[in-house]
Amino acid sequence: KVFAFATAALYLIAVVNDRELSYLMCWATLSVLIASALLSRLSLSGVEVTLQDCPSRGFEGRSVPVALRFRNRGSLNKTNLVLRLSVANETQGSAADTQWHLPCLEAGEEVDEVLLLRDLRRGVVSIGSARLTAGDPLGLFRCRRPVPLSHQLVVYPRRVALPEAALFGAGRGDRSAVRESPTGSGDSEFHAVRQFVDGDDLRRVHWPTTARTGRLAIKEFEGAARLEAVLLVDLWREQTDRPGGLEAFEDSLRVAASLAQGLLKRGGVLRVHLSSDRAVHLPPDRGERQLVRLLEALARARADGPLPLDRVLLDLLRTLPQAGVVACVSSALPAGLPRAATALRARQVGLSVAHVPPAAQDPTQSSGPEAEITRALRGLGVTVQPVGLEHPSLPTDGDGAAESAWDAWPARRAARSLTT
Repeated sequence: KVFAFATAALYLIAVVNDRELSYLMCWATLSVLIASALLSRLSLSGVEVTLQDCPSRGFEGRSVPVALRFRNRGSLNKTNLVLRLSVANETQGSAADTQWHLPCLEAGEEVDEVLLLRDLRRGVVSIGSARLTAGDPLGLFRCRRPVPLSHQLVVYPRRVALPEAALFGAGRGDRSAVRESPTGSGDSEFHAVRQFVDGDDLRRVHWPTTARTGRLAIKEFEGAARLEAVLLVDLWREQTDRPGGLEAFEDSLRVAASLAQGLLKRGGVLRVHLSSDRAVHLPPDRGERQLVRLLEALARARADGPLPLDRVLLDLLRTLPQAGVVACVSSALPAGLPRAATALRARQVGLSVAHVPPAAQDPTQSSGPEAEITRALRGLGVTVQPVGLEHPSLPTDGDGAAESAWDAWPARRAARSLTT
């Protein structure tokens, strides 16, 4: 615009004064404008951008690498290329743009670059529309072109440090979420041989069967202990209606993932139920396989459940085995929860609750409706563990705890997909 205004001003001066120098300056300025416009049109000719590699799984709080290849098939050098990616989180209903700058791409050159997607939230993340921008050397004109890039990434909730023993490590006396069943290891009588699954103790390998079948087989013993639990993740939609409810809901999913990892790491068997609009059930299983299934379900979870926690427990009561146990993770304690606990107790089903209140609410407060519900539950023998996360926000890449959060026992299947 400045050059166009200057050209018009010089032309008027030349007409009024009828001077050759003014005409010369006018046409020189106009020539620069025309040349810049033509060069901007050629700034993207022959440029190709392809997506070489991008993981399909990731963890919130960690950077996700996106490998891109820039190729210049034209005969002119290209400068100041800018690629803008639109990243949408379908689960969270949010979107953001990120961009990458390439200073120069010479004629016939092929360059591989890695773009880091930072601060991703839990959910299904789609890399949708992409736009490549370049201009003339003077920066007077810009040319834009859409680029066909498309990829979907599932972001798992991050792990948090928890006093998990309060729920999954207590004894029989306080009706914890863990019970013992006669299929573990120990000094008991040999019972049977079964196929190896992730999380089994390699000291119990039955070598004759392994040698005969070519696949690892595990010995089972009568009377030994095995950890079993039913994990119920509360997805009631009204949890997010109060102040801080949305972040408390996200924290509850992180707590659920961390509790499950703690139990599965010790070789326990886990059954999972997510009380969403379309309820998600994971049958009993253990090891890495079950952890990956749970992380997949939690990554896609939304606060859209139609029923509060007490109603969900009563609906599940008929499916729970007598003398079974269940652990719940929720950011809200409904008023009907003691009634549900009484019904569970009548069927000799134990109950534990991990309560994740909003950050503005003190998890140890002694007054208020939820404090009254907590006291009522504990009077019924229910283990209620308030969980207040000190750092609910996403960690940065420089945070050593964030980098090593899942290193103790990561889901190797997910880790392999993260290799680029």
